[in-house]
Amino acid sequence: GKTDAQNYVGVMPNAKSAALAAVYEPPSAAGGAVTLAVRPSLSVSIPKSEIQNPKSQEWLAASFSEPMAATDAKAAGRSWDVLVASDLAGPVAVTWDNVSNLPTGYEAYLIGGPAGPVNLRKVESLPLSLSPSLPFSLTLAIGAPEIVAPFLAPPLSKENAFVYPNPGPDGTTQMMTFKWGPTATGVVSLKIFDVGGRLVKELAADAAAQKIEWDCANKHGQRLGSGVYIYILESGGDKLVDKLAIVR
Repeated sequence: GKTDAQNYVGVMPNAKSAALAAVYEPPSAAGGAVTLAVRPSLSVSIPKSEIQNPKSQEWLAASFSEPMAATDAKAAGRSWDVLVASDLAGPVAVTWDNVSNLPTGYEAYLIGGPAGPVNLRKVESLPLSLSPSLPFSLTLAIGAPEIVAPFLAPPLSKENAFVYPNPGPDGTTQMMTFKWGPTATGVVSLKIFDVGGRLVKELAADAAAQKIEWDCANKHGQRLGSGVYIYILESGGDKLVDKLAIVR
């Protein structure tokens, strides 16, 4: 019998209009309430103005973006973090409408639900079971198929996780960068071994960073020589084991 119906995401004509249209999420009611809040996710390309805005990661009741530049039209998309919370225990239904307003060819998914990604074009609601002490976190991804695809694959799958350049390091920065998918949570750990199975370097980063940069040195700061190495990326129960090569 509790409803939070005032939640919107969309596009405004320009950056100024988008900023003015944002509505900050009001404090929760004293009791007996269910709330949904959104905020822009940094998991896909968004305008620098949004990234640099210190309020861009505050929870909102309404969040709007500026239009994509024409040069980005083939890889256009946006994603939002979605948080559903209540001080009541029991079932909650997240529903949506106006999906028909999306551009032809755009895909729209709600990721993180108990039954996996939900295609917003095919269903109209997502049932959740809430606990007062445990909000439910979701991701809303909307855009061209190539933008949405990383959200639909496991974060450490071969489609999402890799190291570049490989062989490395980069000729300019002398670094190698490890990437993973946008749905990873918590901390991502990286371990690098030589072919003899000896651990040469261990690093970690917050999953939201979506990358770890490595200077191709061992745990003592010594530059590693040319050769093949094994790396392991881990996050929660997910793991990726693969090879990299250093060429000096």
